[in-house]
Amino acid sequence: MTLSVRVGALVMLVAGGLVGATPTTAQSTGRPTFEVASVKPNTADHARGRMGVMPGGRFEAVNATAMLLITFAYELPADTFVDGAPDWVRTARIDVQAKAADPKATPADLRLMLRSTLADRFGLVAREEQQARPVYALVRARADGRLGPKLRPIDRNCDAFWADVQAGKAPIPAPPAPTGLVAPCLIRSAPRAGMVHSGGLTMANLAQILYPAAERLVVDKTNLAGYYAVELDYRPLAAVADAADTPLLPSIFVALEEQLGLKLVTDRALVPVVVIEKIERPTAD
Repeated sequence: MTLSVRVGALVMLVAGGLVGATPTTAQSTGRPTFEVASVKPNTADHARGRMGVMPGGRFEAVNATAMLLITFAYELPADTFVDGAPDWVRTARIDVQAKAADPKATPADLRLMLRSTLADRFGLVAREEQQARPVYALVRARADGRLGPKLRPIDRNCDAFWADVQAGKAPIPAPPAPTGLVAPCLIRSAPRAGMVHSGGLTMANLAQILYPAAERLVVDKTNLAGYYAVELDYRPLAAVADAADTPLLPSIFVALEEQLGLKLVTDRALVPVVVIEKIERPTAD
């Protein structure tokens, strides 16, 4: 899946609290549903696709797997937080086009509606649990609290900006260019390639983005409020050192300290996990 311009409404992120530990369906919970929802198989011979919330109360997924739909709907960082899924959930490709009756439906509303679609069209029955797992805590690295040179507070409310985009009061911004500065509230991120650049994000956003790079869930414990411009460049954990690399980038752990004045420390926490009890291949429209 390609990365999006925003953390929050357009990409899969970590959720907050859980809503229960019993099997749920749209009928049993009374969750909101889309006014119109189309679910079709995708027969493309590649894995490229996109998924996210669109203005006007719309949700779109192109060439996505059921697993991606589940992690998006339940706001999970990766499929390792889903238990009990059959193999096809990770391989079969699906297109979903859906629209809420209310064009001002929030991303949180649309996630709940997607859960209803998963229950109605995929027969999904699942329960949510909290399981204790190893995590990294993202904390400030310096005793005096000073930030690194590549972490700078900005005077802008990005949540308000994206609320205006969602409500159609502001145009959808173009994705950031491959190089150069990133506009406020946008993100150019390729965690497995060693880069997170943003014109404005929260520390909770950064913690969520770091999950693939750290290969472990990251929990924000910086106590830094507001939005920050970030320029983080590092050597991915899976990268093979090459003598021809000049200069060789530091590891994610060293880069966080040197560039942002933050660090990752080993911790353990309760994290949200979805356990699938039943799911079926959807029938096409």
